[in-house]
Amino acid sequence: MQNLTDLPGNATNSQKSLSVIIKVCVVIPFFCIFLYCIVVMLHTFASHRQFLDNSRYILFAYMLINDTLQLLSSVLLFLFVMGNVKFAIVYCAPLLFFSTSTFQNTPLILAAMSLERYVAIFYPLQRPAAWRADRIWIIILSLWLVSCLLPIVDFSLGETKPGVNVLSTPVLCKTLVLNSSPVQTLFKVSLNGLFFAVVAAIIMFTYMRILLETRKMRQDRASAGKAMHTVLLHGFQLLLCMIAFTHPVTESLIRMHAGWLHEHISFFNYFCFILLPRFLSPLIYGLRDESLRGYMRGAVLCCSHRHRISPRAPATKPRMYTSLLNVKQAINVERQLIDHLETYIEHESERLEDIKRFYAKVSDLHNEVYSGPSTAMANPLVAFTLIKRLQSEWLNLIYSDEAQENTQAFRSGYEEVEKEGSLPKLEDLQGAAKGLMRLQDVYALQVGGLVRGHFQRITNGNPIDIYSPTVSVPLSGDDCFLVGKVAYELEDYYHSVQWLEESTGNISYALSLSQELLNHDPMNGRVLKNVEKYERLLVDSPPLLSTDTGLKRPNTTYLRTRNTYERLCRTQGTQPTHYENPLLFCDYFNNDSPGLLLQPIRREVLNLQPYVVLYHSFITDSEAESIRDLAHTGLRRSVVASGEEQATAEYRISKSAWLKETAHPIIGRLDQRITLLTGLNVQPPYAEYLQVVNYGIGGHYEPHFDHATNAALFWWNLHRNGQGDGDTLHAGCPVLVGDKWVANKWIHEYGQEFQRRCSPNPEE
Repeated sequence: MQNLTDLPGNATNSQKSLSVIIKVCVVIPFFCIFLYCIVVMLHTFASHRQFLDNSRYILFAYMLINDTLQLLSSVLLFLFVMGNVKFAIVYCAPLLFFSTSTFQNTPLILAAMSLERYVAIFYPLQRPAAWRADRIWIIILSLWLVSCLLPIVDFSLGETKPGVNVLSTPVLCKTLVLNSSPVQTLFKVSLNGLFFAVVAAIIMFTYMRILLETRKMRQDRASAGKAMHTVLLHGFQLLLCMIAFTHPVTESLIRMHAGWLHEHISFFNYFCFILLPRFLSPLIYGLRDESLRGYMRGAVLCCSHRHRISPRAPATKPRMYTSLLNVKQAINVERQLIDHLETYIEHESERLEDIKRFYAKVSDLHNEVYSGPSTAMANPLVAFTLIKRLQSEWLNLIYSDEAQENTQAFRSGYEEVEKEGSLPKLEDLQGAAKGLMRLQDVYALQVGGLVRGHFQRITNGNPIDIYSPTVSVPLSGDDCFLVGKVAYELEDYYHSVQWLEESTGNISYALSLSQELLNHDPMNGRVLKNVEKYERLLVDSPPLLSTDTGLKRPNTTYLRTRNTYERLCRTQGTQPTHYENPLLFCDYFNNDSPGLLLQPIRREVLNLQPYVVLYHSFITDSEAESIRDLAHTGLRRSVVASGEEQATAEYRISKSAWLKETAHPIIGRLDQRITLLTGLNVQPPYAEYLQVVNYGIGGHYEPHFDHATNAALFWWNLHRNGQGDGDTLHAGCPVLVGDKWVANKWIHEYGQEFQRRCSPNPEE
């Protein structure tokens, strides 16, 4: 590898100083830009759990770190040469070793990433342990050992020049110091050639295998196609790495056609064939990924907000699955599309009626006129109409633009709806699928029951309906396949197998029905084609032999109380008897406030330690409806704290809006009511604005520190000494059915010193 170390001293000192300054001013800013981009990508990986649970992204993050270290060592060597800094070989050798090993490591990582895509396509459910996200470190360690082995052998063949003391003689830190013997040069050239040839063969093999598999696959060509493009991109990245070995050729060409100094040629090669390819390779791959690109855009544009969104938060693209309100609005969207479809059908029906009339007219002529006596053809009118039809009417029918115009009008109607931003995105579809799996887990629902449109749980060996919908909507095989595919892409094979089995099972059921129909109508061509299609699908996607696959639910790192949480959700509102306390009571409460003397609030004390109280009929139906209406336009995806920033999280699926007191007099009245009940100052900055939350498909907020309709729940989550009360851990269960709205009012400790006095007692 060239490190720009062979720079002769045949220029004047002033010219050389100016040249050094220019080169340093080019390299350092360039490296800083590269470093910034890498830091942004690595920060994105570290901030979002889904990247750390995917083998492909882990390997890519490793490549980013490796390329950063390689360029860092390369730039250090460059600066040492530019500054004519000399030191002993014992200090130079580790830096050269590090630079060479990281340089060799990049092609190995590219080969590993290609093989990872190959394994993901061909062994989706039997993925070798080393290729799983929790074991990928084995692959990474192996790559590092191989990349270190090559420079060790290379440097061991080297010979120091006579008179050079390894421990004391200062030398310029360059590859020629340790790479001077002809044997070593031959070894290095041969090994590099073999090394890159093997890596190229691996990438080509995986590309061709995935290409062939793509042509066979019927269910998921899109995913296989993406994998194929990814492998092809790895080949391009490998080509960028190999450019570094072209510097002898480019050096000769430049010498032939330009009168550059050798040091300028070396710098040109270093910048164009070492720095630039290493800069482009990770950026091209990273920016190509839609998920990573979206998060990076937010980081680069500094779009991160505080823990809670302010009322003036900028609008974002709708995420339909996070709010049932958006799902309801989608009904109106589909009605618009139905109207466009109705118009399209009417126009197409008119066009088909015209074709039918033309067909009837021509058929009648052939049956009544042209099949009669030949004298009929002697009639010039008959001959004229025949020629006219063949020359004009048939052409109009064949080349009519009416069908295309109808289709274009229908497409334009769809695009108008799409421009309004009301159509669900791919994220919404995936989020809805995750919501179904969340409901399946929390309420122990049977996948087979969900497929048939029933919400059932197995109790004492029998399926029991925990909810009976007024309208039962069964899921198709394609629906089940999509849910299984979403789980598979998350490497959640526990859910993936169950839903994919149902997808295949529906095909078997359809096949059996079709075969039964053939018993009554053996010559039905359409059913015969269906049978052939179903049989082919079952051959291509054989059903799994047993639902007992030994797969376990994925671990939830952010939820340590999952079992307790799910058990409580399954009680469906009933309180376990061992939580009952005879000291709990209900009363009419006025808090000694004049504003509540004539109209006290019904209070129900739910718990004494910690103190939790429920105020019944805290707001009226009309007030609740008005608050929902006010929140409609401001709903945004709910976020949680992530260090100093805020981010969306899979354990909080909802949308929220923040309402100021000035938004409507109702908000001011609610704040006043809260003050009367609690005696606390609820005006900003001593409290947050009113947060209104709407939950989506399977929407929930898993246990966190924070029941009844139009009621208010109040508790202290801090002791009087300022310490948090861990017993106030609470959660919202996923919404199985219905539309859940919640309003939150967070009151700060600051500003309440005289309303709730401090105490050193940790129990208060």
